[in-house]
Amino acid sequence: MIAARCPGSPACLPMNRTSRTEVSGFGPASRSIMAPHSDRVCQDKSPQDRADDILILNMGSQFTIGEGEGSRRFLSQTWRGKDYRRQPFRILVHGDSPYATDGLNSMDGWLRSTPDELMRANIQLVKDAIEAYGNPGTKWNSLVWPAVVKVALGQMEEPAGAQFQEVFNRIAFNNYVHAPMAASYCRPTAGQIAVAKEAYLQDLAELRPHLSIVLAKRVWNQLPTTGRHYCSALVGLKRRDMWVYTSSGHETLVGWLRHPSTVYRKSGWRNETEIEFAREYVRIASEFREAK
Repeated sequence: MIAARCPGSPACLPMNRTSRTEVSGFGPASRSIMAPHSDRVCQDKSPQDRADDILILNMGSQFTIGEGEGSRRFLSQTWRGKDYRRQPFRILVHGDSPYATDGLNSMDGWLRSTPDELMRANIQLVKDAIEAYGNPGTKWNSLVWPAVVKVALGQMEEPAGAQFQEVFNRIAFNNYVHAPMAASYCRPTAGQIAVAKEAYLQDLAELRPHLSIVLAKRVWNQLPTTGRHYCSALVGLKRRDMWVYTSSGHETLVGWLRHPSTVYRKSGWRNETEIEFAREYVRIASEFREAK
């Protein structure tokens, strides 16, 4: 087989056409993703059980929880910026899973919400984040939102308020797992992962991004098994695989970054590795698109 490299890059390793199911550590048998703060199994089972154990995946990708009048729509709509469709290079970012101690993204709030509120939960969360970071007097205790902006801009510096609006106007965003965790140490159930995989493929088909970035290796390990290896991006001596997914005739390159909570501090990521990988993913995916 002729060794192929990422377009125009001496710092990429040969392409491998195997599928994810043929690679050790990938596919249904690999470990579950979990809330990024701990690997402990969730100890408070009752709310998680109420939300997850009756998970149903209907035909036509309509996600619900429960049965009959007690059913709840499960799929939270993906944020797409007002300029997303007009971007020559489209980026889709996925976080891990929502978690909060109160409000709509808490387990209690989620269980009490209406179906329409659940569907718009992610969109409302992004709107709230944009407003909060655009207001210098507002404090928002989150590591994810600044990280998303840094990734999209490829910068290490803390983003200014106006940059949140600018970035989210042109990208798409959602959490990979759509239901909130009952506690920060809880991990998603097998049912939630099954829904997440279907929802992710639906996003790729509908949004047609050129690059998908997932903010956690645990998410990366639980992506659908329909992709194939494209190349390995290199930053210094570190190597990370990129995969390509084909949805409705459109190809999307996918890469992963470490979750902000595992490598973050007040001044940002502890080193430039994650931002350098983000830049490399953008470069490789841009050249991949231009070669089509």
